[in-house]
Amino acid sequence: MFLKHSRADILAYRSATEKGFTRNASQDKTASFFQNNGTKVDVKTALENVADTYKISSNPGDYIFVISRALTADTPNENHDCFPAEELLRFDPKLGCRVFQTFNLKPNHINHRADDPTQARGVILDAHYNDLNKEEVFVEILVAVDKTKDKKLAEGILKGDINSMSMGCFQAGTPILMADGSFKSIEHVIVGDEVITHLGNSKKVTYVMSRDHGPEIN
Repeated sequence: MFLKHSRADILAYRSATEKGFTRNASQDKTASFFQNNGTKVDVKTALENVADTYKISSNPGDYIFVISRALTADTPNENHDCFPAEELLRFDPKLGCRVFQTFNLKPNHINHRADDPTQARGVILDAHYNDLNKEEVFVEILVAVDKTKDKKLAEGILKGDINSMSMGCFQAGTPILMADGSFKSIEHVIVGDEVITHLGNSKKVTYVMSRDHGPEIN
């Protein structure tokens, strides 16, 4: 089993003591919801909710805050995977939110090592469906990176040496737990199948995506 991934550009960043965000120069023409319009995020409560599980600090002063793209609607990414706007905006009654909002309070990892939540470097505080740009619509996320847990990562972002994040997905052969207790390789999961979600609930598959990759993927 291995992951494929695509780059997601960082739009802006700031430390806990700064009032404003510093823009990533390569993204200075991209309108950011979190920077341009702002949003009220209860950072303290969010961190208190996840700190023990992710083994990160509960003190907002220990973080840097990063605005990043996550994925673009209706446009293939570097893996040629495409996420329909209709699906991103769909309200899921079982989760109690729109699909794009399922990023909220998820752990932020490095190198796609997401099997162990205690290895998280931070948490995604909020996600927004950004339709402020004429050329494209994308999901924008606000990430809190714990500088006490990964000082080099935080410093790299603040210095501009790290200017992107990465979104990953599982490759063929990854076992998926089905609602009946059996396992099925991810490439064999089809629309209509009942799978067990990350929340432990049974959910019917409504959309699948796939792409063949050659041996150069690493």
